[in-house]
Amino acid sequence: VALGPALEGVGPACGGLAGKGAIVGFNLGPQGLEPHILGDEPPDRISGTGYLSLLASLLRAGLLLENGEFAAASDLSLPLSRNLSKSLEETKQGKRFVLPGGLYLSANDIEELLKVKAAFNLAFGLLLREAGLKPADIKTLCLAGALGEHVSPADLETLGFIPPGLRDRVRAVGNASLAGAELMAQGSEAREWAAKLSGQT
Repeated sequence: VALGPALEGVGPACGGLAGKGAIVGFNLGPQGLEPHILGDEPPDRISGTGYLSLLASLLRAGLLLENGEFAAASDLSLPLSRNLSKSLEETKQGKRFVLPGGLYLSANDIEELLKVKAAFNLAFGLLLREAGLKPADIKTLCLAGALGEHVSPADLETLGFIPPGLRDRVRAVGNASLAGAELMAQGSEAREWAAKLSGQT
């Protein structure tokens, strides 16, 4: 499931690749949200890991509900969540959470991110069913790519991308497509297997 491109290229209004000026994560502390920005530059976009970190932080703080809506101010009891709610503003398109650098998280952004989560859950569930496995049977969950290397497994678990209790079994494997290309180049067995795929499609 191509999480990186889905989160950074299409959908969220402020999404972009991780690089100088990108917010790649957030710390949630007593004073509120502290963004992690790559490089010594003002923030100008939010990376995929940044979006996941932001959603998980807002969910933990109670400002974001599990259905993807922002909580009403009257329902907020914690001082932290009330403080965070000051960053909410009303627009013609609905509420949005304002961030540094003119960036924001809108209701539309959350809807797009929920679609990514739904696609991920569908693919993950299908893999488990095809393998005859339950989440508890998984010894290691490998995440490939740059996003897989830098995302917080705790955020994935908080947001429901992976089942509860699986965060400690997540392992980043880096550029798996490059590793696969190396296998193809070095092993005739892998090439023969790939050559048969077209006939099965």
